[in-house]
Amino acid sequence: MKTYILDVIPRIKKYSKQLDDLKLLTEKNWVLIDTFNDLKRVFIFRRNKELIISSNGFVEKGYWEFLSKDSLLIEADNTKLLFRHGFIDENILALKLDSNSEYALFVNENNNEYELNSLDAINSFLKRKYLFGYASSEIKDNHVTKEKEKSEFGFGTLIAIIAFILLLCLGLYGSL
Repeated sequence: MKTYILDVIPRIKKYSKQLDDLKLLTEKNWVLIDTFNDLKRVFIFRRNKELIISSNGFVEKGYWEFLSKDSLLIEADNTKLLFRHGFIDENILALKLDSNSEYALFVNENNNEYELNSLDAINSFLKRKYLFGYASSEIKDNHVTKEKEKSEFGFGTLIAIIAFILLLCLGLYGSL
């Protein structure tokens, strides 16, 4: 399972839903992000603790269980892995391999409104949605529309413009 270092996850963890929310986790197609292989791996966490893993259509069965509200044990192919809760919402599942700083990233295929098929796309989506506060409808194809991008001013830019206008009005700009 490919894992990634993603610095945005600790910064947005306060927006995460609970990992033990069965309605959010189970019965969905969670596609593992793996930018190095041409392999589509889909994980389906079933309510009966069975785990279905489809790799380009070839299926294997495993098991999963909560060990606590933020720990998840996954067993498949005679391998047991302990994961910690990184982040989960209706689009993204980030699980951190225990004692590691890297995340396994999954995208909810059932909620495929956005093109979240790469590490950069996920990183950008999470930053825009949770750190910059763009509404979901403003995030399309994993970028803000050009019109929105052109019209957005940061608070610092706004202060600089106001200061410039004040200096012009006071006639001080020419004397600087």
